[in-house]
Amino acid sequence: RHVMRLRQLADGSFVGTFEAKTMVAALSGCEFSNATIKFARTAVHTPEAFAQAARLFEMDSRAVQAYFQGLRGKVKEALPVLQQGLADKEKIFGENHPQLLPYYFFLAQLHDAAGSYPEEIPLFRKAVAVCEQAYGRESVCAGLMLTSLGVAQSKTADYTGAESVLRHAQAICDKVAGLEAPFSGTLLNALSEVLLYTGRYGEADGVLKHALAVNKKSFGAESANVGVSLIYQGALYRLTGQYPKAEAALRQALEINEKALGASSPLAILNTIN
Repeated sequence: RHVMRLRQLADGSFVGTFEAKTMVAALSGCEFSNATIKFARTAVHTPEAFAQAARLFEMDSRAVQAYFQGLRGKVKEALPVLQQGLADKEKIFGENHPQLLPYYFFLAQLHDAAGSYPEEIPLFRKAVAVCEQAYGRESVCAGLMLTSLGVAQSKTADYTGAESVLRHAQAICDKVAGLEAPFSGTLLNALSEVLLYTGRYGEADGVLKHALAVNKKSFGAESANVGVSLIYQGALYRLTGQYPKAEAALRQALEINEKALGASSPLAILNTIN
């Protein structure tokens, strides 16, 4: 529960400070931080404005509930709610407004959960456009959405497109956050997958070692991100004929993913098959 505390400034305006976490911060693995909002002392509040604010709040609440419902396996029930919310928001704000970013991201994630990978790509492209327009072409937001786009392209076997996008995201990450930033671990995992599927095992080995180090430091040695790094490391060892190392890495990944995500999670099942 987060409470906003207001204080009045000398010019008559009010400032409120409270703990908050944006979607970008959450995806970056950041903790809550203090946000400060300045309020004008006087403003016109019409019944229509209050009504619209209430509708937008209800719309966003339904969207978040639908998103988590979808993540719990009820994708068919969740998708129409998010699609309607997105259509309504696009009518109000237009396609490239920051208000639409969570809707593009949520819908893409649910298509991913349903295995509808081609459906993710246009949504992530729109999310990238929002980030670039609202926050800049070299913003953390753009880097995160480019990483998600690259992952989606990789799942459709578009490795050339995926690598191009992921390299772009990597350049942004290196410039604005540094390659030790939490979200760079996800980026490096995705890039290593592309390198594996395109047969560049030596380069994949270096990227995976970096990914493991970043993910362990950012999320802990038993996090799901580390489990993903170990899956790819096991695949690398298997593809290069190092079978004992491959088995050790995959067993460790299985143990981590069962603990972090549950034995019935897709990653844990994939580990078992491998």
